[in-house]
Formats: sequence, structure tokens, C-alpha cells
Amino acid sequence: MNGQSTVLRLGATARGLYMLLRWLPVLSWSVSAFAVAVGFAANALGLGRIHWFHVLLILGAGVLFQGFTAHAFNDWEDWRSGTDRLSPGILSGGTKVIPRGVFTLQALIWIGTATLLMGLGIGIYFVTVSGPLIWLFIATGIWAAVGYTMPPLRLAYRPFLGEWAAAWPAMVACTAGAYYILTGALTWPVLLAGAIQATFCVGWLMQHHLPDIEADLLASPPKVTTVALIRRRWGVKKTRWAAAAYFAAAGLMGLAGGLAGEPVFLASTLLSVPGAGLALRTDPSSVRDITGKQLAMMGLTIVHAVLLAVLVNFV
Repeated sequence: MNGQSTVLRLGATARGLYMLLRWLPVLSWSVSAFAVAVGFAANALGLGRIHWFHVLLILGAGVLFQGFTAHAFNDWEDWRSGTDRLSPGILSGGTKVIPRGVFTLQALIWIGTATLLMGLGIGIYFVTVSGPLIWLFIATGIWAAVGYTMPPLRLAYRPFLGEWAAAWPAMVACTAGAYYILTGALTWPVLLAGAIQATFCVGWLMQHHLPDIEADLLASPPKVTTVALIRRRWGVKKTRWAAAAYFAAAGLMGLAGGLAGEPVFLASTLLSVPGAGLALRTDPSSVRDITGKQLAMMGLTIVHAVLLAVLVNFV
């Protein structure tokens, strides 16, 4: 009986960790950012000179920081504030590990802390291999994973700060840091590639927040995301403009890169158009419509990363 109960507990823990991981956001967020870095590194070094063990370690650190640390802390605070209890979201509203009784609040703190330390261990290894500049990328990742939701900062609970002080710089750090580890250098095209990919991601993040607006505003403290602020000031119909603006910004950045002599970035401009179109065609009152278009935006973000990673080696 003891052996059977142990197996059941391990199975429940594995299921909970899988729920917490949320593989699709991780794939379209940190993994895609790393894919951009690998593509640009292959262009700089040649595919045969890529250190693939380092690529695996980089992926591992990204999955730990985003998939477990950030998600565990996010579930912990959003459940305490009440927004996850009220959210009607399908993809939003937390990973559901608490309401389904998979993990307790205390367990989430343990998971978040343990995975943060594991990711930090990988980062320290890269410091010994690639030098002290890696601390900048590590610090950015930890800052975003912890400060995005956890008190006292709760950056996600403040308009614009969630994306500009945490999510966006963390994404750029993913691409820039991975490229630096693999090549020992930084170039303006890879920084621009990371910035554009980050802007695509923040675009779908704005879409992700739409179903939670009313729950966020009723939370304690209120979670005033950028779209929640727009809802307060200009009404729910205007909220779809937030995602559209980010996709448009990504397109303009791509155009600037193309005009500066890197035609690969014109692909970013091309893909930004359907992204903005999806946002503008969203019905902000329909959770199903929001979710369907968010999934399309996430797919577009993944395609963007792969396209940049491939085209930079041929254009």
C-alpha cells in the first residue's frame, strides 16, 4: 500500500508540474527567443561550431525560470489576490493547480524557489565559461521571474510596467544572452532580432490579459494591467488596440532593420500585419474569440522566430 500511495503521489506531482509548465506559452516565449539566438549564432559561426550541450543547458534554464519559477510565483500571488478565482479565461487565469487541489500555496513557493536556484546554478556555470557579463542576463531573468508578480513589486499589477520592466527585457535577454554564450559576442542585428521577437510576445500577452480584465480589477490589490487601464479609461472595445499596437511596433522595428541593411527583418514586418489584424478583429467580450485569436498569435510568434532563425542564414 505504501508503495502504491508513493506512486500515486509522484504521479500527481508530475501532473501538477506539467500543468505548471504550460508548454505552449514556454514554446512561444523563451524557447522561441532561444531559437532566434541559435539561428543567428549559426550564421556567425557555422552550424557545425554550435555547442549543442550549451544550447540544451540554455533551454533548461529558460524552462526553469519561465515554466516553473515564474508560473509558480504567478499562481501563488494571483490566487491570493483573487483574480485567478474570478477569471473566466481559458488560457489565462493561472494554471489551475490550486483550484484542482494539485498543489498548495506553500508548495508553489517551494517549487518557485527550487527551480530558481536550479536555473541560477546553470547561470553560474555559464559565468565560469563565458565571463561576468552573463550575470546581467541572469539578473534580468530572475528579476522578471520574481518581480513580475511577487510582492512588493508586483510589476504585472501595474500598467506598462509588467511588459516594459519585466517581460520585454527578459525576452531580449534570452536572445542576447544565448547568442553571447554561443558566440562570445553581441551584434546589433541579434539585439534587434531579440527586441522584435519580444515585441511579438508582448503583443499576444496583451491578448492573453483580455479575459481577465474584470477579475483583475476586482482583485485585492487590483491588477491594473495595461488592457485593464484602457478598459477603465476608454471602454472594453478599445482594449484590442493594445495587442495591435505591439504588433505594429514590431513591424516598424522590422522595417527599420531592413532599411538599415538587414533584409531578414522585413519578414518581421510581413508577419506583424496578420498579428495586428487578429488583434483588431477580436471581440473583447467573447472569451472564446479572444482565446482562438491568442492561439493564432502564439503560432505566429513561433513562426516568426523560426523564420528569422532560418532566413538569416540565407538572406
